[in-house]
Amino acid sequence: MDPISTDPAYLRAASADVINSLLTPDPDALWLMQGWVFVWPAGFWTLDRVRAYLSGVPNDRMIILDLFAERSPVWTREDRDFGGKKWIWNQLLNFGSTSGLKGELDVVRHEPLEALAADSNVTGVGLTMEGIDNNVIMYDALLQLVWTEPTNNKNNEKNDLENFVLEWTRERYGQAHPQATHAWQTLAKSVYSAPPLPKETMDYWGVIESLITRAPDINLKPSRGFKPTLPFYSTTAVASAWVSLWRARGELREKETWRYDLVDVTRQVLSDLFIELVAEMNRVWRKKDLEGLKRVREEILGMILDVDRLLGTDRHTMLGRWIGWARAWGGEGGGEGLVGMER
Repeated sequence: MDPISTDPAYLRAASADVINSLLTPDPDALWLMQGWVFVWPAGFWTLDRVRAYLSGVPNDRMIILDLFAERSPVWTREDRDFGGKKWIWNQLLNFGSTSGLKGELDVVRHEPLEALAADSNVTGVGLTMEGIDNNVIMYDALLQLVWTEPTNNKNNEKNDLENFVLEWTRERYGQAHPQATHAWQTLAKSVYSAPPLPKETMDYWGVIESLITRAPDINLKPSRGFKPTLPFYSTTAVASAWVSLWRARGELREKETWRYDLVDVTRQVLSDLFIELVAEMNRVWRKKDLEGLKRVREEILGMILDVDRLLGTDRHTMLGRWIGWARAWGGEGGGEGLVGMER
């Protein structure tokens, strides 16, 4: 919702009223504000209006979250700024807890450091995701910056990224393994190397969503916008990463992290293949090939069942635990049943 007036005095007074309502009961109050309002929809917020609004709050009483900094940052834009306020570089990554692989690994490894060097008002990094059950490497990559003093190897990104993935894989599985390392190096250069975002677009906002989760439609096609379904990466590369993970099974099969990763990458491979099946369905439909349509239908339904069986092999990808949690929160007296139905 945009303010009802563009008058700088009105905007300044509006933010002043908010901070005063916080300071009245608590003189030490601090306003933690999402900077998302300046990102989307951003038509109202010109630079002058942003500055007018933020000027109503003392600089030491507000911290702003650059909410989607890895994909649509505010801090690098010439038509926006944070009015001298402290701010936090955040990775959003996942909208709506979508199951899919994607990330901007190089961006997360380097741009928070660039922000810190460029602006003394940077006060930290954060996570603002709407789901954290996948793409673990992306969260680890960002949070590692908090606990270490990394060198910004911007001039040698290739080696920096390879070394990070090597160490991360060793830590994830508790040992070095060449096939596992190869798998993650391949993923780092494919699904975790999302292309730069064209200005004023929503291309690849969120992780790659599977077409399996979309409503059936004969005109169903993959898209690259919000919660995208069209891969930007080589699907062959992801399949190759899967092969490498599978070949590590002899030494790593007892590792829970390896089993989860194998399921997750397999799910992505099948989701990518599903796009080809949907394209084939559209092709035979246009040709009015009834027998071909029946054949593709069986393949599509078979793959959906394959994905369901796959996800049923790991507790992290099963619905039952969520229903169990919901029922436990529902308490006694029938509430647990109602909450379970809601989920």
